[in-house]
Amino acid sequence: MATDNLPKESPASDKDTSSSVLAAASKASESSKASTPASSAYKASSSKAKPKPSLLTPILVLLNLILIGVIAAGGYFGWKQWQSMQQTQTSQAQLQADKLANISNANQALKTELAAQQRQVENLLQQQQASGSDIQAKIDANHNQITQLAGRRPADWLLAEADFLVTMAGRKMWLEHDVRTAMLMLQNADSRLADLVDPSLIPLRAKLATDIQTLQNLNPVSVTSVALAIGAMVPQVDNLPLATLKLPDLVDAKQDDTLSADVSDWQANLAKVWHAIVDDFISINKRSEPVQPLMSAQQQWLAREQLKFALLNAQQAALKEQPELYSQNLQTALSTLIAHYDLEKPGVTTFSKSLQQLVDTDIVRKYPERLVSLQAIRDALEQRVAQPFVNQSASEAQP
Repeated sequence: MATDNLPKESPASDKDTSSSVLAAASKASESSKASTPASSAYKASSSKAKPKPSLLTPILVLLNLILIGVIAAGGYFGWKQWQSMQQTQTSQAQLQADKLANISNANQALKTELAAQQRQVENLLQQQQASGSDIQAKIDANHNQITQLAGRRPADWLLAEADFLVTMAGRKMWLEHDVRTAMLMLQNADSRLADLVDPSLIPLRAKLATDIQTLQNLNPVSVTSVALAIGAMVPQVDNLPLATLKLPDLVDAKQDDTLSADVSDWQANLAKVWHAIVDDFISINKRSEPVQPLMSAQQQWLAREQLKFALLNAQQAALKEQPELYSQNLQTALSTLIAHYDLEKPGVTTFSKSLQQLVDTDIVRKYPERLVSLQAIRDALEQRVAQPFVNQSASEAQP
């Protein structure tokens, strides 16, 4: 049977031994169930037949030790990793808690700030509503005043137009020295006031009349006309004849050639006869001054340019209303004309007369420092238009 064959098998490998032991145990259990004597016989035979020791046991022990070491090392490593994960999770949880705390604090601060801003907005809205009510009240009051002033608007416009005309008249007079235009503007302003048919404006019209009379008393000579006249004379200089040769006057050297009847004057009579005979052959004329040489081309050009230069300077002085410089340059031009030009020629004579007329022309003007009607018309305009608004503002300012 199988029990007899067990001691005969050789331990070739660990697998064969273990399999044979298991097979023998299974057969023994079956035989024990069949009969009791058989099982006792089997126990006796198995006790007698013991297997020989093999190399499987030390290997299995070594493998078990290695496995236990690996399991121990794995457990230690896993425990370390678990501790590290626990620490990481703890730190992350702490960070999350800190972040949540910061967010909660920030939210609380934001809520507080929003609440404060909301209160400020509510206060501003209340102030705006209050100021809007005040503005609406002022608008209504101004509307009522404008409605009341509507009937006086044409008169006020005429008064404002008169004020504008007087202001422009002052600018024309002081800035442009245009007296004629300034006078016309004052007269137009007076006509605007006359159209109002308001007796309260008679003092204002009286001041306008004073200003108009003041301008009428100014020198009526137009400096522009004077400047244009001088400018027209400048091109004529090139056509004026120069005094290229001027002989001084002859000295009267004639003597009395009448012979005396007195015998004692025979020597004088003889001298007279001698001079009469000599004068028929030789004539000697004496002049009061030495004869000047002829003018060169350069001197002629210089004489003309000097005259032109003096005229141009006089023209600029007339436009700038500088009477001293104007008169000085015209005198220089007149002196140059007398010194270098032929005064016996008709053209030079006419030019000299025109130049003398310009010298005698007075361009001096003394402008008034202010127009007495300007401030008066402004006061009247302010009293008519601006005073109701000033009164309204004063009434609103009172508690």
